[in-house]
Amino acid sequence: MRQFDVTELDFDKIKENIKNYFKNKEGGEYSDWDFEGSGLNHLLDILAYNTHYNAVLAHQSVNESFLDSAQIRSNVVSRAKLLGYTPKSIIAPIAEVELSFPSVGNEESYSIDAGKKFTANIDGSVYVFVTTESYTTTQKIYGTGRWLFPKVALTQGEIRKSRYNVDATSDVQSFILADDTADISTMKVKVYDNQNLNDSNVNIFNKFTTLTDINSETKVYFPFENYEGNHVIEFGNGIIGAKLDSLNVVELEYISTDGESANGANVFKWADEGRAPSSITTLSRASGGAPREGIESIRFNAPKSFITQNRAVTADDYKAILLRDFPSIQSISVWGGQDNDPPQYGKVFISIKESGTEEGEPISDQTREQIKKAVSSEKVIAIIPEIVDPEFTHLYFNIFFKYNPNLTPLTEGQLEDSIRDLIQDYSDEELEKYENVFRHSQLLRSIDNSNVSILNSLVRVFIYKKLKLTSATNVSQTLDFNLQLYSDKPEGESIIGSDPWLSPTGVLLRMGDEKIENEDNKRNIYTYTISGEQEVRVDNSIGSLTINDGKISFTNIPVNSADNNKKIKIFTSPASNDIPAIRNNLLTIDTALTTIDGEVDTLSTGNIAATYNTFTRH
Repeated sequence: MRQFDVTELDFDKIKENIKNYFKNKEGGEYSDWDFEGSGLNHLLDILAYNTHYNAVLAHQSVNESFLDSAQIRSNVVSRAKLLGYTPKSIIAPIAEVELSFPSVGNEESYSIDAGKKFTANIDGSVYVFVTTESYTTTQKIYGTGRWLFPKVALTQGEIRKSRYNVDATSDVQSFILADDTADISTMKVKVYDNQNLNDSNVNIFNKFTTLTDINSETKVYFPFENYEGNHVIEFGNGIIGAKLDSLNVVELEYISTDGESANGANVFKWADEGRAPSSITTLSRASGGAPREGIESIRFNAPKSFITQNRAVTADDYKAILLRDFPSIQSISVWGGQDNDPPQYGKVFISIKESGTEEGEPISDQTREQIKKAVSSEKVIAIIPEIVDPEFTHLYFNIFFKYNPNLTPLTEGQLEDSIRDLIQDYSDEELEKYENVFRHSQLLRSIDNSNVSILNSLVRVFIYKKLKLTSATNVSQTLDFNLQLYSDKPEGESIIGSDPWLSPTGVLLRMGDEKIENEDNKRNIYTYTISGEQEVRVDNSIGSLTINDGKISFTNIPVNSADNNKKIKIFTSPASNDIPAIRNNLLTIDTALTTIDGEVDTLSTGNIAATYNTFTRH
């Protein structure tokens, strides 16, 4: 007797297998049956549908049982919980400001309470920022008599409190915080002995981190996310962590925030009662805001966090710990001192791109200290963590393509615009991450596949870095491209160029370079000005560059005070069209400097007698 094929999951195949079973059944009574024209066809539909539904349900049930394949958030969170991983909540942006307040009478000091409100406007939307702690100063601004607070952290959002009465008869002491705007990283957990809510009968509970030194009296809480996506705060059972008593009151104080939408705020106004500040100076604009951790991020971070076992030994350990504790991290690079240039043994270097920050903007001092604190307790004792600001290498291109106008309704200009959009998307999605590589062939393939009418393309690759000028004298500066530079140029032609800047005497200067006698790898850098159409040298030497590694060392760049802190671009060409981003380097594409030129492919249009122009390599 023919057996059912149990490997088929498609409805039509299942139904066909059932028919074949009946037709081939011993006795042959159904061999000539018209199944499609009989009432039995409806019964076969029911059997096939039932089998199909059960198969889909079985597959989904199995898939949802594993972290790698689960698609429902509650299942992903549940599997991550078994690995000791708690998904990150929405994160509030933080800004740093300098405040001054008028003094009154004979005050010997002045204090700002926690919860003082400020506002910032971003594209017409008003966001509230608050102080999350109190500040006291005895420092005054010389000559003004105003109280000075040199650094105050402002966190976006409002302070909220939720209170719960404890029923000790319950086996599980857990409390649900149904607020998806809550930044759990800012949470303060207090437990009062009774309904009398004052500081004399309050205990502060800390977030659980490790079982080390945890006993039945340790005041810890355990945060997690439940199947509804709400935050849950759970307390000990009297064996692992202190157990709460009846009539205790649990108070959860946290910041309710708008998250990443408030990133970038940099102009703040006082929005509270009491003495208003005389001045508010922004030290670092709001950054670090991030949405609640998504499914793919949980799937990626949970196993890595488990592997670290709360100790930082390898570079991946540092990454996992910081990605676990700082959801505002957009990209991170960690390397040992032995891999640094020059090597610095006994150190580990960490470079971070934080959400909401722009190029050249370092992470805030507060975040910097929090990162050092996070890894200090879990690092190898002899290793010193050092945070390095990210550096950007900008790519720009000369792009040429040929196309067949008979295959597209788009004009040449529209094709060029679509390629420009494609390049911007490529930069946003594929680059701007640490430990990445710009792959020339991938971009070519993307351009060729972007429209059926594009027949071939050529991309010439150029790069630049930004250098911050200083009018201070005797200042040495370095610029490192971290790659070999293209030097196969005619004798006397520079391999680098620069934006113009003002010399101390007001002359507009640019950079050039020249071969050093008896040196194959090293070149001298000089400055020149343009008189008419001629280059006139001004400074014979302001530094040198090495071709093989793209490192430029400046001894002292002559700068007018008017251009102090001005950033200029240093342009060059890489020896290879593939550009790596190593250590603290990030890649991004400058679409504004990129040129795109399309040309009709005359042969593809049937114009055999036409001259066919090919693109040159350089």
